[in-house]
This record gives sequence, structure tokens and C-alpha cells, in this order.
Amino acid sequence: MITLNDKDTGAPKAYMSANLISSVRTGAIPGVGAKYLARPESEVVSLIGAGVIGRSCLYSLLDVLKQVKQVRIYDIFPESAERVCAEIQENYGVESIPVSSMEAAFKDADVVNFAVSGKDRPVVEPEWIKPGIYLSLPSKTHISPQLAKDSCIVLDNWPMYKDWCADLIDLPGGCIANNGLLGGYMMDYVHQGVLTEEDITSLGEIICGKRPGRTDDGQNIIFGMGGQPSYDVAWADTIYEKAKEIR
Repeated sequence: MITLNDKDTGAPKAYMSANLISSVRTGAIPGVGAKYLARPESEVVSLIGAGVIGRSCLYSLLDVLKQVKQVRIYDIFPESAERVCAEIQENYGVESIPVSSMEAAFKDADVVNFAVSGKDRPVVEPEWIKPGIYLSLPSKTHISPQLAKDSCIVLDNWPMYKDWCADLIDLPGGCIANNGLLGGYMMDYVHQGVLTEEDITSLGEIICGKRPGRTDDGQNIIFGMGGQPSYDVAWADTIYEKAKEIR
């Protein structure tokens, strides 16, 4: 539940479904990343995890990438992948195929998005990756030190992870064990000397033109998201104002 308060008085203005708002705003960020980081001519988009968040991510990617010809979906529950494939086929008219493994989803894919949950973290094998990939990670995924070094790393907000690092780095297992998102891996890799802070870019720096995004078509870009409550507040307020207009 989200309680939207008046910014001047603090009085509640609306009670809103946090599940719906959070799923939409989480799914929107991979699309924003794709606008700046994916190759515009990307034709094959793959989704790992066909739940609510995964579906929302896929919708935002398809809204940005206008030349997509095929969607592949892998889920440990095949019926979930089949259901989302049918939905995408109907709403976008794009060929949508359920596949039986992550490796099959990665084959020749220009864009791959992970939206998974559970104890185990899926492992991205470097040999699966097509040069020039945009790898979107709004969920926990294992990224090896070598893959991180060989890729352009972009996070939604690197300073946020640095603040988390102060609380996590000395815990058993370090940041990776206690925050399995891409940002958690990057915190440990910087601490271990695998990467430097200069190797990591915040998406906002690219949007504002302070740092480059994609520099060539063969560059592999990994974009990690940790989620920010400010997104929920901004989106909730947008919905509230729109509801008043159409009331």
C-alpha cells in the first residue's frame, strides 16, 4: 500500500495499490535503459522470468525498441512463458517463442532482461553473450568478475550503492551475499580491486550527457537496477493527478 500525502500539510491524499505501481515503475526502468544503452536496431529480445515484473519489463522494452522481430521467454514454469508469449503476440504482433533454457534465450539475442526471484541466482555464462548485447538486470543475477571487466557497467544510481556498502561490506559474505543485485557485485568488485569506481556509470550521468553510454555496436552493456522509492512516489503522484482529471 502507498499512502500519498499532501506535501504541505502531510495529510493523506490517496491510498494506492503498491503492487501495481511498483511493478509498473520497476518494469519501466529497463526501457529507459534501452533508450540510451541498447542498439536501436535490436531485433531479438529475450526475457528470463515471466512473472508480473518480467512482463512489465518486456512491455517497456518493446515500447522503446521499434525493430524487434522476435521475443523469446524462459521461465522455470513453462506455462508462464507460454502465457506471456501469447499476450505479446496479441498486443504487439511480434513473434514470441517460449524456450526451454536460459542458453536458448541468449542465443543471438540483442537484449536480455532478467526478472527472477528465489534463493538461487541465475548464472550468465560469457560464451552465451552476443557481442553488443544490452543485458538488463532488475533482479539478482550472478555476474563473474571477468564478465564485469569485459563489459560496460551502468547502474541506476551508483552513489546509492556506495551508501549501502558502508553497512554491508563487513558482514559475512560481503555485499554480494547480502545484496545479490548487480550493484552488490560491483560494490565487492570495487572493494576487491577488480574494478574501480570510474568503471561504473550511473544512468543519470548518461542521460545528462556527463558520461558516454554506448560507444560502439560491439560493446556489451550490463545495466543493473536496485529500485528507488522516489520512483514509486513520482509515479503514484502522476496517477493521482491523472485520476483527478478524468474523474
